Amino acid sequence: MKLITSQNIYSNTLAEYQSSKLLSSQKLRRIADTKYSDIYKLLLDFGYNGDYLNINSYDVDLFLSKQIKQLAKFIKETATLNALAKILLNPFYYSDAKAIYKKQFSDTEVTLYLDLDNPLGVDTNAIIEDLGENPTAKEIDLAFTKAMHNENLLLAKQISPTFIEYTKTQIDIDNILSLYRSSRMGYNKENAREELIEGGNISLEEFTSLDNLLDNPIFEESLTALITNDITNFRSLTNEILLDILKKNTTNFLSFGPFIKYILAQIAEYDSVRQILIAKKNNLSLNINSFGGYDDL
Repeated sequence: MKLITSQNIYSNTLAEYQSSKLLSSQKLRRIADTKYSDIYKLLLDFGYNGDYLNINSYDVDLFLSKQIKQLAKFIKETATLNALAKILLNPFYYSDAKAIYKKQFSDTEVTLYLDLDNPLGVDTNAIIEDLGENPTAKEIDLAFTKAMHNENLLLAKQISPTFIEYTKTQIDIDNILSLYRSSRMGYNKENAREELIEGGNISLEEFTSLDNLLDNPIFEESLTALITNDITNFRSLTNEILLDILKKNTTNFLSFGPFIKYILAQIAEYDSVRQILIAKKNNLSLNINSFGGYDDL
């Protein structure tokens, strides 16, 4: 127990230092207000990795994969529990495994987050066993997402009850987004329900419409943003919800809190940067005030 405690202090101290490098809301909004041709230079000024920029400075996924590789290295080297490292890295492991699997159906080049031919612990054969022949892209996405959440729930039980709640809330957020996409596509309730994932805090019976979920006090504000198609604000608000679950431990250096807070904040920052880069690259509108930085957490 003393070993884990001292390791927590060490990893949390490193995380606090890394947190000092996170972008403030002012810096994120400055990036969002910068023309696309100048954004990468600004990000490099803010400390982003630009090793590849002389090759192709307009590849958003490649640029962000460089940043995520650095973060993954930090997680592997400093997480005090294997289960903790795995649950934080699983979104990238499963994304890579899914991309590798999909590649057999297309000649399109894919950018992997972690550059692994066999992403750690992802049993692709088991995931696709029930898909049948010629699965659709949507069916593949759902199968890999379900598998990730199922594993994360098992991992969360090895960490703490708080982390179980955190993982269940992640499932709720994915289900809300799935219902949103289904309503936008005009799917009927039965088809929409097939895309939901069990295991969250909200029962699947409640996922009849986004309006029906507005009574949930946890998601009321983020759902209001989503109903008005403000995806950026929805993501920002749901990131805050996840951090709030862990907030009671985020200043206790004997817990996992400060370390986890930094990782989640860094991932949220990358998500915001990605949204900005894609919007700017494709001349899409941006709500600059929707981007909250580390100082807003």
